[in-house]
Amino acid sequence: MTQIIDGKKISQEIKDELREQVAEQKKLGKEAALAVIQVGTDPASSVYVNNKKKACAYIGIGSLSHELPEETTEEELLALVEKLNGDASVNGILVQLPLPEGLDSRAVLEAIRPEKDVDAFHPENVGRLMLGLPRFLPCTPAGVMALLRAYGISPAGKHCVVIGRSNIVGKPMALLLLAEDATVTVCHTKTVDVAGIARKADILVSAAGVLNSLTKDYVSEGQIVIDVSINWDPEKINSKGGKGAIAGDAKFDEVEPIEISDDEARRVRLYENFYQVNAIDPALYAQHDVKRGLRNADGTGVIAGLTNIANVHGYVVSDGEKVADEGMLRYRGYDIHDLVDGFVAEQRFGYEEVAYLLIFGRLPQKQELQEFQNLLGSYRTLPTNFVRDVIMKAPGKDMMNTLQRGVLTLYGYDDMADDISIPNVLRQCLQLTSTVPLLAVYGYQAYNHYVEGKSFYIHSPKQELSTAENILRMLRPNKKYTPLEARVLDIALVLHMDHGGGNNSTFTNHVVTSSGTDTYSAMAASLGSLKGPKHGGANIKVVHMFDEMKQEVKDWKDEDEIKNYLLKLLNKEAFDHSGLIYGMGHAVYSISDPRARIFKGFLDKLAREKGYDEEFEFYDRVEKLAVETIQEKRRIYKGVSANIDFYSGFMYRILGLPDQLFTPMFAVARMVGWSAHRLEELMNCDKIIRPAYQSVAMDKEYVPMKDRIIVE
Repeated sequence: MTQIIDGKKISQEIKDELREQVAEQKKLGKEAALAVIQVGTDPASSVYVNNKKKACAYIGIGSLSHELPEETTEEELLALVEKLNGDASVNGILVQLPLPEGLDSRAVLEAIRPEKDVDAFHPENVGRLMLGLPRFLPCTPAGVMALLRAYGISPAGKHCVVIGRSNIVGKPMALLLLAEDATVTVCHTKTVDVAGIARKADILVSAAGVLNSLTKDYVSEGQIVIDVSINWDPEKINSKGGKGAIAGDAKFDEVEPIEISDDEARRVRLYENFYQVNAIDPALYAQHDVKRGLRNADGTGVIAGLTNIANVHGYVVSDGEKVADEGMLRYRGYDIHDLVDGFVAEQRFGYEEVAYLLIFGRLPQKQELQEFQNLLGSYRTLPTNFVRDVIMKAPGKDMMNTLQRGVLTLYGYDDMADDISIPNVLRQCLQLTSTVPLLAVYGYQAYNHYVEGKSFYIHSPKQELSTAENILRMLRPNKKYTPLEARVLDIALVLHMDHGGGNNSTFTNHVVTSSGTDTYSAMAASLGSLKGPKHGGANIKVVHMFDEMKQEVKDWKDEDEIKNYLLKLLNKEAFDHSGLIYGMGHAVYSISDPRARIFKGFLDKLAREKGYDEEFEFYDRVEKLAVETIQEKRRIYKGVSANIDFYSGFMYRILGLPDQLFTPMFAVARMVGWSAHRLEELMNCDKIIRPAYQSVAMDKEYVPMKDRIIVE
């Protein structure tokens, strides 16, 4: 049976082992650093370099990245190499190949001191490899040998075919296989019948560096095939839903294994059996009048509770019929437009004032607001060594998971964590409202340093500043921001603060709170809900959709060209092929989303200040045409309009917020709403939320073990 080699798993095991070794060396006072030089912006090379930086960060060695422009001269490049040669803190030097045309790679590689040439490209190191006395092993061939060893595959006595004769992979790969007593054939551009030779191999290593060159004609049953090339495929759909991704030599849909291991076959059978047993006929939902997603047939939510906190309105009922209406959002009875207009007119930040309103149920007086701001400021700190022991030592790749972990860890620092009395829960909620922005920004800074290999900044918040000001201050290396930047972010936080009790994350908070659990568990559950792409991740989808749109639409003012792209989106021919125009439409609003209307006005000012006028006009044009296109293409029971997510991601981009913090900013704002709803649930409801599920399982007779039929 064909064995599937899990390269990622083996890589992680090697990195984990190296991480331990590096930690032991550090205890002895020994440090190591790798310098990587990349000239130009070749996509495949960028992937290589980025992976190297991530690996360095993970195992704990220093990473010095030198990214030089395409026009760098050979003299400038050699000068940098010489500088690194003389730097005692640099233990290894890598020059990413290929170099741009006009640069002599041989001269550059020979300039690296052999004892720092960790890629083993210097003639001295190549000679040592030839003699079986290597100082270093070339990275990619060494990786192939590590994979073979991990799976107990010995090259000894086997016919190994290497496609490619480059000095980087092909030739050293052949030498390493020869050293393991393999019979090696190296194929190249002048080889006659490469496919025929490849089919006869026991072990086939493809290092041609030519996209889709390894087809079904090159492989045969029972072979071990390892594709080491990294090419750029402009047509391949990437993880963000757009075009352009890395790929190997193999035309994977032709070369992928047909046969699978016995273990894999058993897993497939289990999965198939699982789906057969657990799939429910959709017709049964209608038969039993089940409101899927707690939605009525007309799209409105099933009433599951009462709330005094926020009211969301998108339609009126006239003569028993639902009629679309201008969207409306009220916090504690106050129209969101009036609240924003009020604090903007008085040139105040609104986040703290509206937080007071949502939690305490009324607008604060001047002294009350000041005292509340002071209280939040005093809570704007983390426990001693929390940043070092929790955030820095275990950086996460997803900021929402980082937030969850941080919130749950704070449980252990609270002596009254399980006390659900109202005064104590109020204290916990206010503390979390103040500390979650720190968890988000510090978590990103740790990720940016340890995972991405970039500089690490930890700026302390200032008590006298607003939440929005502190976020920008902590995030930016120079701590600088303009008044308009802070006010626009402040308004974004206000608009995202709450949206009634029925949105998924807030309803989650109600459900979990009703069980009597602690505040930290309830908030972590809401964070888990908000992370879902159907809830809090829409703003990221919008900006990534626009990233592709700005490439595909050559003239941003050409409405016909824009409309053609929008039709491709609806026809599942563009972006992530979902058939959606992200940022358009809402479960409640039809004619308009009041948050989007407010947001758009302030975003216009920010875009003009920052020089994004044309892009803002492009967004505006797309919004108008998207409404027209959706109405023409699809029959919809209610109107469609842009929601706040259509513009929020664009605003975050202008502010320089990384994509990883888009959803955490949503969480920072929504923490206030969750707090208000948790307190409301504790005060007014004494029953655990337990909706009914109708069972459609048939009654069955128990079957003794000896009489059971094996499911194939």
